[in-house]
Amino acid sequence: MSLFKKIKNFNYPNAYDRYIRGITGGEEYTAYIDLMSVGNRVLITNPKCKAYHFIEEGIVNYGNYDSLTLFTIDNQIFPWRVDFWKDRKLIVNGLLRILRGRSVKMLSLPIHPNCYAFVRDVKFYCFSDEAFKNIPFAKKVVVPFEAIKEEMLKLSNKLDISDSSLWIGDAMNRVYGINLDSFESTLKIFLKKMLSAKHLTTNKVFIKFRPDQSDDEKKVTLDVFQSLNFHTELLSYQTILEALLIVSKNVTVIGNGSSLLIYGHILHHKSYTLFNLLPDTDHIPLKHEYPRFWQMVKTVE
Repeated sequence: MSLFKKIKNFNYPNAYDRYIRGITGGEEYTAYIDLMSVGNRVLITNPKCKAYHFIEEGIVNYGNYDSLTLFTIDNQIFPWRVDFWKDRKLIVNGLLRILRGRSVKMLSLPIHPNCYAFVRDVKFYCFSDEAFKNIPFAKKVVVPFEAIKEEMLKLSNKLDISDSSLWIGDAMNRVYGINLDSFESTLKIFLKKMLSAKHLTTNKVFIKFRPDQSDDEKKVTLDVFQSLNFHTELLSYQTILEALLIVSKNVTVIGNGSSLLIYGHILHHKSYTLFNLLPDTDHIPLKHEYPRFWQMVKTVE
């Protein structure tokens, strides 16, 4: 990006507003958002936004309870109390956010959808009644996977992964600082346990990584599978896994903490996680905040 563009886009909300105007032509619009993230705060506070609603997005919508951790998950780098000298880098980080046009008022909007449960006219769209448990039923709009099956068939590109396994990469190692060596050894233990228990009945495994996973993490994952004689096939970043799980049958869905493990269960596949085998996970919300994840996703001991 050129220096001119960096200067022009320094004020983040103004740059985002110009981007929105380029798409909408300045007309009013309704926003459908997953979380009240930084970009979505700008989106729904734009003067042309006439309404906004939430759509189901991952594990965050499957918690039984709310907590201060969940309400502030996007600001977890900041402590509750600030020491001027010790936290000077974080103070500069916070000031920079304001200097770039994000007001304290905008930043104060909590990220979690549950905080907006009783905002007039806001609806919550989800794939099943299992999601948004803390939202009044009257405000939920359930759109079951079956209702969008035809659209998903088109998006699947006629790829069928029936009777195979599917590994789903996620951002957990990066976000929560899980040591790569620990992940590697845990993945190997997990796969051996899965094979021993005959939960994996084929050596064919499809693998879908996220674009934000590091090359080292991808290599470690592939090396572990191949060391155990699995035949691996990489799926492109553009592959829509929900579509594959709708059109396929008898898939064993495996991973760490991806929401696709939940969707695998909802779509009548078997889902397994290695999370319970990882060491030092007390700081990760999945361990404490999402008991219903553990009701839908199996573990191996």
